[in-house]
Order: sequence, then C-alpha cells, then structure tokens
Amino acid sequence: MYYIFVFRARGSAYKFYERLRVEGIVASIISTPFLSNGGCSLSVRVREEYYDRANMILMKTKPPFFVGKYYTLSENGKTAYRKL
Repeated sequence: MYYIFVFRARGSAYKFYERLRVEGIVASIISTPFLSNGGCSLSVRVREEYYDRANMILMKTKPPFFVGKYYTLSENGKTAYRKL
C-alpha cells in the first residue's frame, strides 16, 4: 500500500519531497492521479512504513497548496484511491 500527498502547486510538492528525503524517508514524485481531484500537478508518494513520519513532517511544515492525503488499494490490476 502507498500513500500520496497531493499538492496543487508543483513547487510545493518538490519542497515537501526534498524535506522527506533529508529526513531519510523514501519517497517519489508522481503525476497526480485524476481521481484525487488535485488537478494537473504532482503528488508525493510514500510507502506505508513511512506514512506516519511523512505525516508528522507535513503537520510541522504546513506546506502551501496542500490538497489532501490518499491511500492506494490495488486489486485485480486496478488501483483505487481513498481520501484520508
């Protein structure tokens, strides 16, 4: 399972991603999935084991243009997104 942090602004997504990397959290930048209503922007994806730490950093830094958090479920080759 993965978690994604959705941003409206690409710059905010990159800054959050870099902050996670500095803190030793494995993350990746992905295109925002259509179903998350984040628009045509970028999201930061983290694995389940890093979610709590990434969420703490999100709460501390309060990055601008943050839209929301989602977790992904994959079943039968399809991915679903659920808002947290």
